[in-house]
Amino acid sequence: MLTPRPRPSRVRQPTIAALALVFLLFAAACGSDSDDDADETGTTTTAEDGSGEPTDPPDTTAPDATEAPAEPAASDEGGGIIVVTVADGTVYEFTDISACDTSATAPESLPLTNGYDLTGRTADGAFAFFAGRAGFDDDGAVFSGSIEGDFDDEGRNALMLYVIEGDGTDLVVDGANVSGTVAVRAVGPPNRPHGDETTITVEASC
Repeated sequence: MLTPRPRPSRVRQPTIAALALVFLLFAAACGSDSDDDADETGTTTTAEDGSGEPTDPPDTTAPDATEAPAEPAASDEGGGIIVVTVADGTVYEFTDISACDTSATAPESLPLTNGYDLTGRTADGAFAFFAGRAGFDDDGAVFSGSIEGDFDDEGRNALMLYVIEGDGTDLVVDGANVSGTVAVRAVGPPNRPHGDETTITVEASC
């Protein structure tokens, strides 16, 4: 006659997942204590160097770097020079340049093939020069130019004024340079040191 076996107990064995959860909770509790210890010790750590004494944390701050001297700022002043030689040998050098552009250096404002804008004064401000040829194309270009000087104390009301004659095509653009010989005529004011009419040779480098 068969004797029935006793039924095994239904007590569950701990699973791997349960053991892992217990381990994580234990590790988190230990980590919290370590953080509290680190906050309380301030500049020391709980790590030991083998002698049983707390050690100071390594200094991670970089040494003060020696500052290099500041370089001078680039100049914003425009360059260029305009030299005008009168037929009688008088030479004017215009180095205080307020405009020096050509159709090659500034095609967006001077779209024609032989356009330029030259404006300047001598270093002492005693004489001024202007020559400009602008427009949308060479057929519709507009030109004007002058050389003047003998200003009043405020730098105005010149007593010498020569206007450049012609259409401006005698001054030829070559990249950033403009050069040529043109006729000029004295108008208005009484000072005419170069006569009533003469020629000037212009050499501009922008």
